[in-house]
Amino acid sequence: AHAFSLTGGTADVTEVIAAIEAEVPGARIGFDGPQVPMAAEIAPTPFEAVLGTIPRTSLREGITRTLAHYRALAPAA
Repeated sequence: AHAFSLTGGTADVTEVIAAIEAEVPGARIGFDGPQVPMAAEIAPTPFEAVLGTIPRTSLREGITRTLAHYRALAPAA
C-alpha cells in the first residue's frame, strides 16, 4: 500500500473569506479564536509516479465549484 502527502497551496482564513464574499455578495462571514497550528510546509512525496498528474485547483475555483454544487442541490425557490 502507498501513502502520500498530497501537497497544495495554503491560504489564510482572510483569503478564504474574501474568496467566498467575492462569490456571494453580501455574505456575512467572521472568525474568532486562537489560530489553529498548521505545518508551514508539508514534504512532497512522489505520488505522481503512481497516480499520474493531479490537476491543481485554485482557492477561488474550488470555492466557485463548491458553491455551484450546493446551489444545484438546493430546492428550487
